[in-house]
Amino acid sequence: MANVRYTGSGHLSSALAMDEDLSKKLVPYGGSEDRGLADVPSDDGAGRRNSGLPVVVKPSKQGSTVGLSVVKKREDLAGAIEEASKYDDEVMIERFVPGRELTVGVLGDVALPVGGDHLQARDL
Repeated sequence: MANVRYTGSGHLSSALAMDEDLSKKLVPYGGSEDRGLADVPSDDGAGRRNSGLPVVVKPSKQGSTVGLSVVKKREDLAGAIEEASKYDDEVMIERFVPGRELTVGVLGDVALPVGGDHLQARDL
C-alpha cells in the first residue's frame, strides 16, 4: 500500500496474534496446564457464572493490559466485564496465574532487552 519495506510478521499473523482467544486455539501451550479460558460475549453477562476466583477479565483482542481487571470478589465481576467490553465485543475470563509477565522481543538470533512485568503477584 505505502510501498514501505519492513521485516516482521505479515498482517494476517499480526491480526491473529492480537486475538488472544483465537491464538490459544491455534497454538497449543506446549505442555502447560489449561488456564480455564471462557469466552463471554460482552452483551450477555454469562461470565457471572464463573466460579473460581481470582480471575483475569480482559478484552479478547487487545494487547498488554488495556481493559484488564483482576477480580478477587464475585461482586466485582460485572464491573470488570463492563470495563473490558468497552474495548472489544468479546471478553475473556481466565483463572489468575500469579507471577510476572515479561515481554522479550527477538530480532534474528538476538533477544532484545526484557520489558513488561505488567501484572505481578503484589497486585493481588
